[in-house]
Amino acid sequence: MSFVMNVLTLKRKFERKNVNPSCYYFDHDVISEGYFLIRADLGWDVFYQERGERTAWRWFALENEACEYLHYLIFSDANYSEG
Repeated sequence: MSFVMNVLTLKRKFERKNVNPSCYYFDHDVISEGYFLIRADLGWDVFYQERGERTAWRWFALENEACEYLHYLIFSDANYSEG
């Protein structure tokens, strides 16, 4: 049986790995620089936002896929990955 990631388990993983909470957001009302995973029309949006510009944007139908993509983005970014 494979592990299915959701927003709650992803938040917990980020906490365990000491990812700075100011670099990721799960709320679209935040106007800041960082990675976002937000509920969108019929799915989930994941993107990086800097100075109001969104990059690395992808839409996912499934929460699990969106969480996996955000996990990939965070841990492949040298500024946010572990030690």
